[in-house]
Amino acid sequence: MFGMSFKTSYLLKPIRWRNDSLVLLDQTLLPTQTKHIELNGVEQVWEAIRVLRVRGAPAIGVAAAFGMYLALRESSKKLKDGKKTGELFLAAARKHAA
Repeated sequence: MFGMSFKTSYLLKPIRWRNDSLVLLDQTLLPTQTKHIELNGVEQVWEAIRVLRVRGAPAIGVAAAFGMYLALRESSKKLKDGKKTGELFLAAARKHAA
C-alpha cells in the first residue's frame, strides 16, 4: 500500500511470549527504529513499564500479566507471597496505568 512494505511480524506482534520470555516492541524507539526486547524477569518487565517501553493501558495490562507470571515462576516456593509481592512491585511501575 502506498509503495511501502511492512513486515507483518512487526505490525501484529508488539507483545509476544517466546521461549519462556516476554518479547516487547520497544516503543521508546518508534517511529525511527523497530526493536524487540526480550524480558526474562519481573524486574525487567517493571523497568519496561516504568520507562514507557510499553505504552497504552491494554498493552501495559498484558505486559503486567506476563510480569506476574514471571514473578510467580521466580518465587514458586512461596506462591502466595510471590503473588502479593509481584502485584505490588508491578503496580508501582506506573501507578495510574498498571
